[in-house]
Amino acid sequence: MHWLATLNGNSIILDNLDRMNSPHFSIFQDSDDHQAEQFYLRSNHFKGVDDAQQIYSSICGLIQLVNGASAIHWGFNDYIRRGSIKLDELYFSTEESPSDSDWTSARVSGEILPSNPFIGEPSTSKLLNPYRSATTGYIELCIENEDIFNILRQISIGLDWRNLYFAS
Repeated sequence: MHWLATLNGNSIILDNLDRMNSPHFSIFQDSDDHQAEQFYLRSNHFKGVDDAQQIYSSICGLIQLVNGASAIHWGFNDYIRRGSIKLDELYFSTEESPSDSDWTSARVSGEILPSNPFIGEPSTSKLLNPYRSATTGYIELCIENEDIFNILRQISIGLDWRNLYFAS
């Protein structure tokens, strides 16, 4: 199953996310003139998940992370003045390569609390990089093998993960 969400709100945040390249999430405009205020969100983490409530909750969690980082970056007063981003609508498709007409609005019920956006089935093999990201692959290796964790920690400066980003 494929999922697509529409987002609205602070166009500065959404424009910046549109330019960002991530193996985990993509936010994009679907207009030729780039004057539209409608943005779309896709994630490799959502593929195969059938529960609309879980997807909705995960998207809300991702939005909270983005809005929180924006508030810290701009300062809370400036952030409040500029506004946040919000989930507008959630769509799904059962087609392998969905076209514009293949999307159906997903219905969710009740109050849904935000949750972890990194869900789904990344890989069935421990030897494969789960989301095709070098950093994610290093973290997975560290989780699965304490020796690798200790080696990477020894070549880093202090107890942080900077070496994972420099190696990618």
